[in-house]
Amino acid sequence: MKPPHLQMESVSARKRRGGKKYRGEAHIRLHHWLLRSDAWLSLSTQARAVYIAIVQRYNGTNNGRLWLSVRDAARECRIAKDTATRSFRELLDRNFIECKTPGGFSRKTHHATEWLLTEYRDDVNHTAPSKAFMRWRKI
Repeated sequence: MKPPHLQMESVSARKRRGGKKYRGEAHIRLHHWLLRSDAWLSLSTQARAVYIAIVQRYNGTNNGRLWLSVRDAARECRIAKDTATRSFRELLDRNFIECKTPGGFSRKTHHATEWLLTEYRDDVNHTAPSKAFMRWRKI
C-alpha cells in the first residue's frame, strides 16, 4: 500500500470537500526573485520580520483583508512600537503592502488596519498581483 501522501484521492472525496485539494501544512514562501529584489535588500531586519508576520495571516483567499496592528506586530516581532511603525512605513514605501482599510481607535470598536500584499492577487477586488516592489529603485 502507498503512503497516504502518495495515494490518489477519488473525485467524490474532492466533491465532498468542495473540490479543494489538500494543500498540506501551512507555510510561507519567499521566492528567490523577491529576496534578490532591490526593495527587499533595502529593508531593515525589523521590516522583514513584520512582512513575514503579515504574510503569515494570508491563507490564499483573504488578501486585502489581512489584519495586523502596529501593537500586534511589535509584540509578535519582539520590537518596540515605534520600530514597528517605521517597519510598516518601509513596507509601504517599497510597495510590499498597501493599506486597504485604515484602522484606529476613533471607532467604537477596535479595528486594526487591513493590508494587501502586492505579491499576491487581490482577493477583495479580484485583481492580479501588482508586484509593485519589483519596480522600486533607491533614489
